[in-house]
Amino acid sequence: MRILKIRKQRLDKINYYEMAVNPPFISHKIKIKKMSTIKRLKIPKIEALELENVTTNISGEIYEIKSIKIGSVLDNGSANDGSTNNGKKIKLQEGILYGKNYTFEVTEYVGKRTTELTSIKWEIFYNDFDTGEIVNLPINARGERITINMGNLESCGRYLYIRAYIKDKKNTAVLKVWKHNRFRWFDQVLFESELADRIQPWKINQSGTSLCGMACLFYLFAKENPSEYRNFCRDLFRKGEAKYNNYIVKPSKELLEKKVNKLGLPEKTGNMPITDYITLAGLRNTNNSSYKGGDENIQAINWPDTMIELSREFLGYADIEENGSERFIKRINHNQGDITNIINDINKQIADGYHVILMVDSDLINDDLDFQSFDYHWIVLESAINGEFEVLNQNGQLEYLVDFLAYSWGTNPFDRRDIVKDKNGQNISNQDKGFLKKPITRKHFINNYYGYIKVK
Repeated sequence: MRILKIRKQRLDKINYYEMAVNPPFISHKIKIKKMSTIKRLKIPKIEALELENVTTNISGEIYEIKSIKIGSVLDNGSANDGSTNNGKKIKLQEGILYGKNYTFEVTEYVGKRTTELTSIKWEIFYNDFDTGEIVNLPINARGERITINMGNLESCGRYLYIRAYIKDKKNTAVLKVWKHNRFRWFDQVLFESELADRIQPWKINQSGTSLCGMACLFYLFAKENPSEYRNFCRDLFRKGEAKYNNYIVKPSKELLEKKVNKLGLPEKTGNMPITDYITLAGLRNTNNSSYKGGDENIQAINWPDTMIELSREFLGYADIEENGSERFIKRINHNQGDITNIINDINKQIADGYHVILMVDSDLINDDLDFQSFDYHWIVLESAINGEFEVLNQNGQLEYLVDFLAYSWGTNPFDRRDIVKDKNGQNISNQDKGFLKKPITRKHFINNYYGYIKVK
């Protein structure tokens, strides 16, 4: 051994020596307890020796772990790099899955291999971006090879740092491994972009699913409590479960393992946004496990009793009342007085400060269709109903029209423009125009209206 610099320091009752070794550990101290080493270096026992720039290791002396590896096969998931945007090829990365067992083992020592395998300790830590703190996960297992169950939810969607050591926790035997989000196939960059867009809650979109009722509930959630909504979405995306008002949304494996199409969006949902899929489908699946998160119709339908239950248990509304929404047959016989009474009743609920969720037939937006099909659909009313328009129809007869603002299908209830400018200043059709594109006749309204649920 060649020693370039020695600094002695008198210490009381010291029976070991600390050495700063370089290489392999710059500025790290190693404790030497063997008397043979002490005698060979001719150091008095009552002195502590600090060595710098040691060119070789002390022959035969075991003092730390140098490297480790993972002995299990890792699983693929999204690379979370935004590659699903702009038509780029979707990239994947390997990582750890929640709830699975993984094996880690020591591959190299500084010095000889230790014979006291129980002296090898392990730790896992990660950076909690929400608090900015480093979180340590306890590991009781010891030895050269250990198996750990990755059952900690809080560490999902984080890089884990696994370290093995004998005494020096600051050694270089650290392995960095990604632990997938629970919705592992969904790109986190795309998710965060969508979530930021939902500062305008009307962008929540059921797309090609029958989750209109769930869309109405989350529209109200995001509108009234935007901060809690964002936290809920992030928890659900990362940990696969989230709680609001003590109601736990915990979708099944079929949803958590949902694959994506070429656009990076959930398969068989009509290009449904990621954020809306995990929330709308997640809530419906929690409430009805027969819904598996695809384009199923019957299983996804949000019946009035479901809407009432979730308005109370999930959103926390205390004042809830249903009026006619359990009527599943379109009105055929009606008169103008009946229509006026229905409209006045709905408007009274709006004036009294209630959120009103109307159950209508989706034919409502097509003034020329009334009995093509029975497509039950929930919308959130965002204005009083104006039912006093008088116009002459094509036959010269006087007709009364109905107009109102409502949220549905990811459209802006307050935007009635037909034409807007694109980013280049060119005129284009307004895809965000509100659900009701133009006023409809009172007859058409009543033929496609079932009832409402009011909440406050």
